[in-house]
Amino acid sequence: MTRTYSVQSVSYSLSSEGKPSQFIRFAGCNLAEEGHPCSWCNAPEAQLTEQGKQLNTVQITGKLQKNPCMDVMLTGGEPLHRKGLFTLSSHLKQLGYKVCVDTNGSLGVNFVVRYVMDVKCPSSGNAEYNLYSNLPNLKFDDTVKFVVRDREDFEFALEVLGKYTTRATPTFSPVGGELSVEEVGEWLMSDYPEGRVV
Repeated sequence: MTRTYSVQSVSYSLSSEGKPSQFIRFAGCNLAEEGHPCSWCNAPEAQLTEQGKQLNTVQITGKLQKNPCMDVMLTGGEPLHRKGLFTLSSHLKQLGYKVCVDTNGSLGVNFVVRYVMDVKCPSSGNAEYNLYSNLPNLKFDDTVKFVVRDREDFEFALEVLGKYTTRATPTFSPVGGELSVEEVGEWLMSDYPEGRVV
């Protein structure tokens, strides 16, 4: 029997790094479904499982095969909240796709793909749900992402990076309309030149 998943969309566009990518956006976020969505959620249309439609592995693969791009981002919602994600990831990797999981950082990173993992800053309202034990498990080609609204969030990120060892590349994303890329860039240049603004 083919497994089905609650999927909000399958699309093809540029990633935040400016790279063409295919995106499988799963519906349902563990934080939102437990009653505390992030203040800066970039996909409120995918917070709840019922916001998706049921697609099986064959249907998902068929949508991906319409485009030439072999980079696939599993996002959400929260993809690690979906049962069977390892099965889908393994299937896509067997077909030659490069799979990356974009996770909110509150659930364990427990199988081998590339990860973009959020660490929730105080302004998100969900900093208490960060699973810091993930950080040492991230690899050199992974990314740890901090969405920052203000200097307090930035200082929090530096504190986390100072306390927990990780091989992942630290990135900082300013909250749109609240903080500029230039301002975060200045903070990085003076306080944390190892980071990147995305």
